[in-house]
Amino acid sequence: MNHPQNQPERDVSRDEFARIVMDHLHRTKETVTVRYDREHFRLRGDNDEELNLDTLHDVYRANDDQSREKLLSDIARMWFREDYALPEEFADATHDLLPYVHARGFFEVHSRRWPYRVLGEHFGVGLAFERLECRQLVTQADLDAWGVSLDEALEIAKETLRQLPANVARQKSGEGVCWLATGDDRDSSRLLLTDIIREWNMKGDTIAMVPHRDTLLIAGSEDRRGLAQMVEMAMATGGFPRPISGIALRLDGDEWKPWLPPPSHPSYDAFRGLHLRTLGQEYAEQEQLLNRPHEHTDEGMLATEFVAMRSPAGSYWSWATCVAEGTLLPITDLVIFAPPTSKTLVPVEWQKVVDVMGDLLEPLDMYPPRYRMRALPSEEQLARMLSEHHAE
Repeated sequence: MNHPQNQPERDVSRDEFARIVMDHLHRTKETVTVRYDREHFRLRGDNDEELNLDTLHDVYRANDDQSREKLLSDIARMWFREDYALPEEFADATHDLLPYVHARGFFEVHSRRWPYRVLGEHFGVGLAFERLECRQLVTQADLDAWGVSLDEALEIAKETLRQLPANVARQKSGEGVCWLATGDDRDSSRLLLTDIIREWNMKGDTIAMVPHRDTLLIAGSEDRRGLAQMVEMAMATGGFPRPISGIALRLDGDEWKPWLPPPSHPSYDAFRGLHLRTLGQEYAEQEQLLNRPHEHTDEGMLATEFVAMRSPAGSYWSWATCVAEGTLLPITDLVIFAPPTSKTLVPVEWQKVVDVMGDLLEPLDMYPPRYRMRALPSEEQLARMLSEHHAE
């Protein structure tokens, strides 16, 4: 699979990128009025539709002119349009309905949310009405007007997807990574066609990655060469032209579940690095949303940063700091406390925090998952966490 090398001719500032996107949107005659919210680096439409520009800006800066143009075209197809009215009757819409697979945070973070089903814990499946000039995600109001449920509509959409041609590339030996790169912007959604994927008879369990919408990678869990190729391709194409996820999935029956190779596997660090990088991106967008002043009123409540780092030995680990009561903690390998009676930072394993703090660590109903630290650990609790930590 040959993608253009990422060699941008020049860097682009945040303000300049916002202007480029708005200019491209305004060239679409049916685009609604769009305003630039400089403080939060987002675009807002007349109907309160919002588009966060952070990730898009990173992808734009990292890619070449061809990929940048495709990214802008994708934005224009999906956002801030007023011309596209869906058919009034469901029967008239069925031929243009397709499943839409994206990172779960895509559905969760945006203030304007679309109904979706969770896929493989870290992905979401929504419904899109697609024609050449436009892709419009289907809202709950659209489904209600049609008198159908999301599950009913998705089953029809999957059958429509099944009938579309797909370009599958595979090694003649039957080993090594295989991939779909059809170029129709739907290969990520073909992850749902598990019966077809299972027929490829990979060596061991079927492992999949969808680094972006134009590529679905498949390898066998017992195929070391295939897994090495998979993670290398995912790293090379993850931002082309718009990333979805670096999290690998394993097919278990008809369900996809998050997967990492065992720590002894030669590709473990590479897979875990992509996994943590994806979670870091999801947490960063969530953090920005949660820390807006209007999102909460409890004094001292703050969503803290998810940090992923690579050790000198090449392994990856994650951490977050907790310095105040009410902190909204991401799930990380370590939680770093700053006791008020000490100038020393104290790292504690996540499971030790859960075991000792108990009900003081309150799970929140959100993705990516966070916990509210209802109170900082006492000296006694911190000593228990540390003694158990050092004992092991």
